[in-house]
Amino acid sequence: MKKFIAFLLVFVLSITVFVKPGFVKADSGDNELIQTPGSYQEYLEEQIQQNISSGYEDPDLTAAYNQYMNYTDEEKTNFINSLNYLNQPEVTTTTVNAIDELEAPGEVELGQGIELVREDSSVVAPPDSRIIGGTYKTVTFKMTIFGLSVSSFSLTLYYNYKNGDYVTSTNGALTAHKNFNPAVIITDGSAVGWADGGYGFANGNFRIASVATLGFVSFTKRIEMKNVDPNGCDARFFTP
Repeated sequence: MKKFIAFLLVFVLSITVFVKPGFVKADSGDNELIQTPGSYQEYLEEQIQQNISSGYEDPDLTAAYNQYMNYTDEEKTNFINSLNYLNQPEVTTTTVNAIDELEAPGEVELGQGIELVREDSSVVAPPDSRIIGGTYKTVTFKMTIFGLSVSSFSLTLYYNYKNGDYVTSTNGALTAHKNFNPAVIITDGSAVGWADGGYGFANGNFRIASVATLGFVSFTKRIEMKNVDPNGCDARFFTP
């Protein structure tokens, strides 16, 4: 599934970020959250150093940094223009409508190199496996700019099954996120999983906040998932 939305939307997951209306060119002099090619590189390097200091290496962060550093100067400028544009509040409502399009794995193009993406993945252990959590399903909603993942939200359901796809019980659920947008703060909320009628279910919340010169705004978002077979699931990302 790949849809193109003709007008230039841009922000993901109903995050409203207050920046100066109409900003497209980067100008960090008025708002430190408005990036330049150099300041965004410094931001990524700071995140990497923080991870090193804590003894943790995030492969997704490393991949984002390497991808950004491989951009030409023109590509970096285009990326930054899109990053600053997506943080404008007036695109929020349109973007929420675009997220609703992700009823199955695929992409929705938002213009200016920005895409919303849904990815589903599964790991299925043998039914007689004694490894707790050996079978699980993950749904991820993410935003990319010219292919570089900026923010992502995931929900994973761990479950047990029999007879191919009959879910007998669950071993919990987990929310997770990755965020490489300096204007946004994301916090994972609680997640629950349960079995009913041979299906596995899960839901998990996220708190998304932005802090800028004109104030503070925040949102709660939720992923709901229904495991319909070993390779597929029904899921949605919405405001509860």
